[in-house]
Amino acid sequence: MPVEFLTDEHAEAYGTFTEVPTRPELERFFFLDDDDRDLIALRRADAHRLGMAVLAGGSAGVAVPIADRAEGLDAPERGGADRCVRYLRGHEEVLVYDRAVKAGWPIATGVIEGACRHLIGDRLDITGARWGLEGAEAVLKLRAVRANGDFDAYRRYHLAREHERLYGNSGPEEYALSA
Repeated sequence: MPVEFLTDEHAEAYGTFTEVPTRPELERFFFLDDDDRDLIALRRADAHRLGMAVLAGGSAGVAVPIADRAEGLDAPERGGADRCVRYLRGHEEVLVYDRAVKAGWPIATGVIEGACRHLIGDRLDITGARWGLEGAEAVLKLRAVRANGDFDAYRRYHLAREHERLYGNSGPEEYALSA
């Protein structure tokens, strides 16, 4: 919590709880009055409205009010807004959530992003690793197969295909054994 929002008394006592704070202690430090709640509701309403507009396929239109609100701010204060506007305008052709929803496609959520981080980032984004496209794709496919619990079935399939590639369609049961 930024110290600048605390009174001198609160700043002096900040971080000095020696045990879990009681509810009255927490309420004393974190009480929201009606003005605070109104401001939160207003900000949530804007974010909700803009988020729904992006989901409806209007990502470029969402950039306009963000840019308008950032006007008049100096560069450091408007950096995040400028990046957001550039992203929305620069990726308009792929931010077609309205089509994705109509087609029944999943929209990236924290769950999907977490799975991507788990499957991709944890393996490929390691210090000193260098990946070509084919190698990275092969590793990611194997990680997905393993994560889905399908590795044993995949291994049997892979070994059968490899055997077929090397020896034709004959299986081991067709070999005539001789001594």
